[in-house]
Amino acid sequence: MNIKTLKNIFVQMTVWLENMTHFKLALINIIFQSLLQKDKEKLSTKLIFQQKYKYLKSND
Repeated sequence: MNIKTLKNIFVQMTVWLENMTHFKLALINIIFQSLLQKDKEKLSTKLIFQQKYKYLKSND
């Protein structure tokens, strides 16, 4: 193997690693966002029930 081939392999590996890093970050971000969304949905459902309960209590 000569130096040029080694350089090309090194460049390809660097590009591949960068792409993998971006992909991993994007994947982590997507998972994190979906988890946050689930938490928000739970929270909003909980708040709606709390409001209904307060409304029912105040009308007794």
